[in-house]
Amino acid sequence: MSSKDTKETNVLAQASILMVAGIVTRIIGVLYRSPVTSIIGDEGNGYYSIAVNIYTMILLISSYSIPMAVSKVVSAKMAVHQYKIAHKVFKCALIYVLVIGGIASLITFFGASVLIPSNQPKAIPVLRILAPTIFFSGFLGVFRGYFQAHRTMIPTSLSQIVEQVANAVISIGAAVFFIHAFAGGDADKIPVFGAMGSAAGIGAGVITGLLFMLFIYSCNKKYFKKEIQKDDTGVDSSYKDIFRIIFMMVTPVILSTFVYNISTVVDQTLFMDIMGFKRMASETAASLYGVFSGKYWVLINVPIALANSMSTAMIPAISGSYELKDYKKCRGHVRQAIHFTMVISIPAAIGMGALAIQLWKCCSHKKQRLIWQ
Repeated sequence: MSSKDTKETNVLAQASILMVAGIVTRIIGVLYRSPVTSIIGDEGNGYYSIAVNIYTMILLISSYSIPMAVSKVVSAKMAVHQYKIAHKVFKCALIYVLVIGGIASLITFFGASVLIPSNQPKAIPVLRILAPTIFFSGFLGVFRGYFQAHRTMIPTSLSQIVEQVANAVISIGAAVFFIHAFAGGDADKIPVFGAMGSAAGIGAGVITGLLFMLFIYSCNKKYFKKEIQKDDTGVDSSYKDIFRIIFMMVTPVILSTFVYNISTVVDQTLFMDIMGFKRMASETAASLYGVFSGKYWVLINVPIALANSMSTAMIPAISGSYELKDYKKCRGHVRQAIHFTMVISIPAAIGMGALAIQLWKCCSHKKQRLIWQ
C-alpha cells in the first residue's frame, strides 16, 4: 500500500472512530431521557428544553466553533512543520475561550430573566444552572480541536462518551436529589427542581470530559514539547496575528451555525406566543413543549450528529491539503465527506418519513377508538 493510500485509509479510520463515538453518545442520550422524563415529567422537560435552547444558542455564539477553528489552524501550521506557531495557536485559543466564555456565562446567569420567554419564568433557574457550563465548554472544545489537528480522533471520541455517560448518570441522580432535597413534596415544584437537576448533569458531563482531556494532554505533554523543539522553520507569528486568525476563522462559522440553529429558538418563541395567545396556562404550555423537544427532537438529532461526524473528522485533512496547495486531494476529501454524509442522511430521511406515517396511522386509529367509546 502506498503512502497516499495509507493516509486516505487513516482519515477514513479516524472518521469512523468519531462516527462510532457519535452513535454511542446518541444512543446514551436517547436512553437516559426516558428515565429523566419519568422523573420530571413533560412539564419539567419543557422547562429543561426551553433553557437548553437558549444555552445552546449562547454556546454557539461563544465557543461552539472553537474546536473547528483550532483544528483547522493548527493542522495547517503542522502541515508546513510550523509546530511552534501551532502550539501558540493552542494557547491563544485557551485565552480566547477564557474571556469570551466567561463573559457569555455571566450574561447568561444574570440575564436569564430577559433571555427566557416572559410566560415561562420557571425556566429561569434552569438556565442559571446551565450558565457555568458555557465557560467550561470552551476549554473542552480547544483541547478536542488540538487533538483533532494531530489527526487522532480517539481522545475526542472517548471524551464524548465519558461526557455523555457522566451526563446521563448525574442528570438522573441530580434530578432525584433536587426533587427530594428542595421540592419538599410540593407537586408544583417537582418539575422545576427536576429540570434543574437534569440541567446540572450537562455541566457535570462537560467538566468530566474536560478533566479527561486534561489527563490525556498531560500524558502527551512530552510529545508536544519534542514536536516544538524539532521546529527548525524559523517562522514565528505574534499573538496579535494569531488572535486575528482565530477571530477570522470563528466569525463565519458563528454566523452560519447561528443562522442554521436559530430556527430552534424561533420555533420555541412562536410556540410560547401561540400558547399565550390561546390563554393556556404556562405549566400546560411547558408540558406540551416538553413532548415536542424531549421526544421528537431527541430522535431527529441522532442521524444529524452521525452525518456531522465525518465532516468534523475531515477538517484537519482538508486544511492540511489546502495549506500545501494540493487542491486535488483537498477536493477529494470534500467529496468523501459529502458522500459519507449522504449515505447516512438519505436512508435516515426515508426512515423518519416511514416512521412518521406509521405513527400518524397509529394515532389516528387510537383517536377513532376514543371517539367510538
